[in-house]
Amino acid sequence: MRPFIISLISLFSFISTNLYCEIIVEGNETSIFNRKNKDSDFRNFYGITWNGKASDNLKFAKQMGYDYIFYSYGMENETEAHDIYFYLESPEYMTYTRKVDRRKAYTKEEQEKISEFCALKDASLPFPDNLASGWTTESQSFTVLPDFQQQKVIDVVVEKIIERIKEIERPNKNFLFGGIAWDVPQLEGDFYDKAQALGGKQITLSFWRGEDSGDICPGTVHDYNTYSDGRAMFYKTLYKRVKDLYPNAKFMVEPWHIYNDWIEDMQKRNDAKELMPDLVLQEGPWTDFVTDNKNFSSGLVDYNNIGCTTPNVYSEEKNREIAAMAAVHGAIFGWFGRFGGTGEMPAYKNVFDVPAWLLLVRAICGWENKNKTPLNKRKWVDGIYSSPTAYISDDVIYAKQPNTDRIFVVFNKSNSKAPFYLFKKGMKVFSSDNMLIENGVSTDDVLISNNIITLVNENKIGKAFIIKKAK
Repeated sequence: MRPFIISLISLFSFISTNLYCEIIVEGNETSIFNRKNKDSDFRNFYGITWNGKASDNLKFAKQMGYDYIFYSYGMENETEAHDIYFYLESPEYMTYTRKVDRRKAYTKEEQEKISEFCALKDASLPFPDNLASGWTTESQSFTVLPDFQQQKVIDVVVEKIIERIKEIERPNKNFLFGGIAWDVPQLEGDFYDKAQALGGKQITLSFWRGEDSGDICPGTVHDYNTYSDGRAMFYKTLYKRVKDLYPNAKFMVEPWHIYNDWIEDMQKRNDAKELMPDLVLQEGPWTDFVTDNKNFSSGLVDYNNIGCTTPNVYSEEKNREIAAMAAVHGAIFGWFGRFGGTGEMPAYKNVFDVPAWLLLVRAICGWENKNKTPLNKRKWVDGIYSSPTAYISDDVIYAKQPNTDRIFVVFNKSNSKAPFYLFKKGMKVFSSDNMLIENGVSTDDVLISNNIITLVNENKIGKAFIIKKAK
């Protein structure tokens, strides 16, 4: 049957995006391809893209049951790149050479091309001092931003993003485009006065120009009076173009502060609803993403499309609080871009360097939502989060993974114990590696008795266990 099976798979990879197909592969095993992925939740995403290898991030995301993953270069060619959606993060930066290096000799043609495409602070200055500088860590180079005040620049960028999406997608493996995310999404742009190494700070074009508008390069025309209006048109143009091709695509933004850096500006605009993404995430390390009534009185967001992805918080107590506050409101708490390196969070470079408790606590909100755990049964009392499907205290964290029989558990202290009602006949305790992947039965480390789970082996403090039915 193998040749016949392969031909079926090839045939079905071209079937309409809305068709649900079940293909028999071998014996009783099946592989399900469904471009809609009806059980997927776009909020259940693994957002690391600037740290680690694509292969490791994919492997971990698949193990943890994430429905979406942030794309990193070359990911589509990895073995694990199948049956998962990908988000592109700030894809406009994929469409042009973002960095300008003062040490490089640019030809006159190159200088003109860059100056015509990018936002300018002063067209009368020699290249590259005419360019409005963006984020950078180096003193001899800086990033540049597209001049979104030109409609032709918007059109070029949007079409190049669409081309890139099509290049990355692997429909035959069900590695499919899921949407777009933006870090630092504010309409005024991500401009900096100088390099971070030199004490640079984020600014707007007003710093150089006295107004929210870049200078006009000779031979070009500004179709929009302000950079904010130009970037707003970029968002709207891209939203429409993407939705025409991918009706189920989702969009998200991660401002530093949800109200001050996004909602406050949006609610002043007549086109606010056109600009609003499906998910607004707060980078700042606070719980006011769910407690600040100003966020919700705007009518632009509710608890279902709001969350926190701060990379600045390491303490177990603070992560527990943010996770619990998100969970009881039906919001999310996860990762965006990087593991840390700012605030109190260590600069973890790889997923296998991150403590198991931290990986688990940031997955729980997505799991609770996918498990459809009723909000009225999600409790945050006396520093403990509990529900029929999860538990977070200072010494024990556990949660049921959606659509499986697996329960992930981490003990943070000696003699850790917690109420535990998820154990079923036939289940066994497995140990795991530093990617939270099962690596053997663990018979003597954990005791489950009388609906209490207890850590027996203190050498396994901080290690993850997986409780599931043994095959």
